[in-house]
Amino acid sequence: WGRLTFAVLGALAGVTLQAQLATSSLFANFRHFRAMTVANLMTILRAAALGAVCFFVSEPLALVGALLAVAVVEATILHVSAVTDLAGERAPLPPGLATTAQRHGLVGLIDKIATAFTGGSFLLLALAAFHSRAELAMFAIATDSLQRVLAIVFLPISNLVIPMLNDSRNDRERFVRQIERLGGAATLMTSFAAAA
Repeated sequence: WGRLTFAVLGALAGVTLQAQLATSSLFANFRHFRAMTVANLMTILRAAALGAVCFFVSEPLALVGALLAVAVVEATILHVSAVTDLAGERAPLPPGLATTAQRHGLVGLIDKIATAFTGGSFLLLALAAFHSRAELAMFAIATDSLQRVLAIVFLPISNLVIPMLNDSRNDRERFVRQIERLGGAATLMTSFAAAA
């Protein structure tokens, strides 16, 4: 419960958001293979780093530090890939795009904050004072498994929906209708997954 641990957790959250920004850029450029390859490799590296830290040093700060180190490596690789993809873009931006992008980014940031406060990591911290280690360990395994299932469920949806939305962006009525259907489908699927 030291202040330094929470400071490192805050840095970890910030770096993770930066990595997600670069991942979104890769998805927008249809670089799904690269983004998913990096994500899978970093999952393996993260597990190896946590295993090594648990074996040699059994301190919470060391665990969080290992997660931060892997997150920095992941964010760096993703940003280098995104910058490489966007290096050839020289066309001027359409009028009003910067304002629209900033508004979208603000909504996305609020969504990420809400997701963080309802995610497994925050709930583990909130419940730590009220439950035993065994219960917390089972909760961590359950939430991690749920997140993996949701990632598998939503990956094909994003692969199908993003090109479809891109195709209808010039037809506002069709675009709004597709967004509404996508939001409803995603909410419904998430509810069933969370219940499971």
